[in-house]
Amino acid sequence: MKTLYIIGNGFDLHHGLKTSYKDFGEYLKYKNETLYKLLETYIDFPESDNDLWCRFEENLANLDTEAIISMFPEQIRNVTYSEFLSDMISDLIADFKKFILSIDVLNVNPTLLPLAEDAVYLNFNYTSTLESLYDIDLKNILYIHKKAEINNDKLIFGHALDPEDSRDKKWCPSGLSTIEEKKWLENTYRWEFSCDPEREATLQYLSRSFKSTTKIIEQNLSFFNGLGEVEEVFVLGHSLSSVDLPYFEKIANSVRIEANWRVSFFEDDSRDTFRETLNSIGINNNLEIKRIEELFYI
Repeated sequence: MKTLYIIGNGFDLHHGLKTSYKDFGEYLKYKNETLYKLLETYIDFPESDNDLWCRFEENLANLDTEAIISMFPEQIRNVTYSEFLSDMISDLIADFKKFILSIDVLNVNPTLLPLAEDAVYLNFNYTSTLESLYDIDLKNILYIHKKAEINNDKLIFGHALDPEDSRDKKWCPSGLSTIEEKKWLENTYRWEFSCDPEREATLQYLSRSFKSTTKIIEQNLSFFNGLGEVEEVFVLGHSLSSVDLPYFEKIANSVRIEANWRVSFFEDDSRDTFRETLNSIGINNNLEIKRIEELFYI
């Protein structure tokens, strides 16, 4: 097939679905207030983000271990700290799936986009919007982070900080000032100085909240290797976050070198950022960045 659609959360938002991480936060506030307060209290975020939910996946790596450890008496600290982290991430995974399943994809904005049926779809969303609203054949869709279904136990989401090399890999979100970056790194790595059992518990948390894009790409190589004839790439509603950027690098190296890239943006100040991000991975020519509803009308 010669057309590839890359579907991000902004695609569902465009159709009026409440699928953002901020919406997830509101869901938790009413469905699991205890978990909501734990996340708000013990997961840090850059000051420039204003809240935890703006870049929720990246922020999951910034666990305030000192604050958590200080809650428990020293004599039972190792056990309770480990149980606390395990319960928190288990509840988060379970409640995120419940949140996605609660979304009614048929209760949407009726104005549909003119998507081609004879195309291939890389879907970063967990909802069935493409199938339910657009009648896109499932065989043409790769749910790269899995699809929310009752019998599907594991949806993939999380940060990009590999727990196996996190001591050496000084990762932080993009777009931070020098001062914010320094503070972020100091906070992120302060758990290294805790005792071994606490460090192991933290590594387990980081592992369970880690999205290994390298592994996911390897598991789906047949999909990426099949993009060699793609001449048109539509990016609809994706934030081009640092967590997911390896996928775009792989796609850029898989489609035809002269392929046209048509990318949607939402916030006015994101347009130039998107261009810089795509340029950084070699997408320079044949690049068009417009509002999602304007991409289909040249």
